[in-house]
Amino acid sequence: MTELKNHPEALAAALALCAVVPSDAVAADVQAMAEKIAAGMPQEIVQIVADAVGATLKVVQDCKA
Repeated sequence: MTELKNHPEALAAALALCAVVPSDAVAADVQAMAEKIAAGMPQEIVQIVADAVGATLKVVQDCKA
C-alpha cells in the first residue's frame, strides 16, 4: 500500500476511493474519512484537492466512454 505523506494526499486518496468502492456503505465510510481529513485542512486547500480529483476522475471516465 502506498504511504500517504500528508493531509492533501490522504484527502485525494479518500475522494478518489469514494468513486470506486463497491458499495454505498463503504462509500459512506470513506466519505466520512474524507470529511474528517478535510476538517483539519484550510478550506482553500480542500477545494484545490477536490477540484483536482474531480477533474482526474472525469478524464478517466471520459477515456472509458
